[in-house]
Formats: sequence, structure tokens, C-alpha cells
Amino acid sequence: MAESLWPHGPAASWPTRCRPEWFAGLPVLVAGLGRSGRAAARHLADAGADVIACDDNPDLDAGELAAVGVKTHLGPDAVGLLQGRRLLVVAPGLPEAHPLIQAALAAGVPVWSEVELAGRVATMPLVGVTGTNGKTTTTELAAAMLAASGLPAVAAGNVGLPLVDAVLARRPPAAVVAELSSFQLRFTVTLRLAAGAWLNFAPDHLDWHPDLAAYADAKARIWANQGPDDWSVYAADDPVVTGHAASAPGMPVPFAVGRAAPGGLGVEAGVALSRIPGHEGGLWRAAALRLPGRHNLANALAASGLALALGAHPAAMARTVAAFRAGPHRLATVGEVRGVAFVNDSKATNPHAAARALAAFPRVVWVAGGRNKG
Repeated sequence: MAESLWPHGPAASWPTRCRPEWFAGLPVLVAGLGRSGRAAARHLADAGADVIACDDNPDLDAGELAAVGVKTHLGPDAVGLLQGRRLLVVAPGLPEAHPLIQAALAAGVPVWSEVELAGRVATMPLVGVTGTNGKTTTTELAAAMLAASGLPAVAAGNVGLPLVDAVLARRPPAAVVAELSSFQLRFTVTLRLAAGAWLNFAPDHLDWHPDLAAYADAKARIWANQGPDDWSVYAADDPVVTGHAASAPGMPVPFAVGRAAPGGLGVEAGVALSRIPGHEGGLWRAAALRLPGRHNLANALAASGLALALGAHPAAMARTVAAFRAGPHRLATVGEVRGVAFVNDSKATNPHAAARALAAFPRVVWVAGGRNKG
């Protein structure tokens, strides 16, 4: 069927926000059947879309998708499945160079991440976090600050819960804080965040992105569709981040572990301080934060910016900071032997993260290993 005759019209005319039922009848290919891919396929099928799902792994169990009417193809050589499809939704595990993605781009078939799909059907405000490191801690802390302020919020996205599951939950939250990897952001088109925080930038994931510039450009998409009333929260001490922030369309909100810049967040006399117009004042005591390292102090400032954007209260934020503990494998003390503390930081999967963790302690014996990601 010619694009001009397709009932949904050309992709450029598709709504940026819509009810899930808008996708009824749309031929969609979902590629990659990890957690987010399965969620996308399931919700699209529930909405009445014509869904085919595929994965390079021939041994996956796709029975749950067949039960909701999703046709599946397991194993390589899935490019032919694009025939007649009007949308490709890709899981973050598929690199940009994957033959299916390249074939879709060459054929003019729109390529979305599951995050783009979720953003289109969301009815609540979304805020997001990206960066080479610190995303999960910042995401969970911001969600906890909002919940403590009386705004039921959940952490979703790269943190574990697919964003589309969060926004289409039977009892949807009042707000969602999304952890957003560069993989997820690369294939967003219209995603708009009421506040987006970019924490830091360091070389990573060059086994996925074509080069370092492409990696940075994908991160910068966290601000791509913001309006002047949305908050662009950025690390003032990171030259790559600040360079991209200069062209962000939202209201710039810098943060740094030091004096708060006008319109931003900082730490002065041991107190996290906001100089954001309409939100000026102290927020919480730096000594109350139980997460070690200056990098975690910066993460907490970024989380505060996201929470303030949605109306969090400083008293509730202070309680949250004092009670918050990082998740497993993030500078987690696992025991002490003869006065020597053993710390598990196995979530540090790149040199930038490892260096920040080592800097949190005066003396360290480092046991390390891992895989080179380019």
C-alpha cells in the first residue's frame, strides 16, 4: 500500500502524543526480545497493532508473545520481515550497525526505541537522566524525592522497568523518572521531558555507536524536544556536556559540587543550595548523604533538579537524602576483615566510573577485570 494511502498517514504526520488505540492496524516489527522489546510488542498488540517480533537468538521462548497474538521470528536473517512494515521498534541491545536497523533506515521505515513509543502514549509528566555513569542512583533518588513530596513517582527505563510498562500501568503513577541510555535515546524522535539531566560524559560504548561524537549526540537527545519552560539540567564541570547544553532549547540548570551558579545548583557551607528562580534556598545537608564520593554528591544535586522541576519540597528531599542507600554493586560495603573494608563496585563498567569510585577512598587495593567495549 502506498504511504499516501495508508490510513495512519506518513510517519511525519503521526501524533507526538496519542492513546494506544491509535496504533490499531499499524504493521509494526519489534526487534530484540529482551525486557523492553517484549513490553513494546505486548502493548502494541494490546492496542490492536499488527505486530511481528524477532530476535537473533534462535533459542528464546516467545510463547508469552504468541499468546497475545504476536507473530515471532527467531534467528538471524530477519531483514525480509521489514516488507510491508510501517514501523520498526528496536531494543537497546541492537547496535546501530545491525543489518535490520540499517535496512530500515535505508528504506525510510521509522526506527523507534521502546522509550519513543512510551513517550508517545504517556499521559503523565516524564523526567529523564542520562550520562556515562551515575544514572541509576540519580534516577532512583529523584523518584524517591518526588514520592516523599506526595507525588507518586516510579523509576523506569534503563533502571529495569520498561518505560512503556510504567506509563501504561493499570494504576499509572503521577510522574515517571526515566533512566535513559544512549542506546534508547539514539532512536527517539519526539520524546519530550519536563526536565532532563545529563550527568557526565566519558568514552564508552564504542562497540555500539559509530564513534565518540555519535555517542555524545545520542546523549544530547535528552533535551532535543524541550520547550523553554522545560529544564535542561547539566553538569557544569563537564566540557562535553556544557557544550551541548549551550544549544539545548530548555531552561539551563547547571549543577556542580561547589558554588551554585545563577539559575543552578551547588553546595555552599555544607548545604545543597538552589539558585533556580522560584526555587531559591537550601535543600539538604551534604553530610546527610550516605553515598561516598564527590560524584554521588553531584548525582544528588542532579536528582534535586529533576525533583524540583515537578514540585518536590525541600524538607521531603532532605529526608530522602538522609534515608537513601544505593542499590547493589554500587560502592556497596559487603564486609570488613581485620579493619579492611571490602567494597563491591561491579556496576563500574568503564574507566570513568572506576576512577570516580577509587577517588572516594583515601587508600585502595583495587581488584578489577572486565570486557573492552571499544
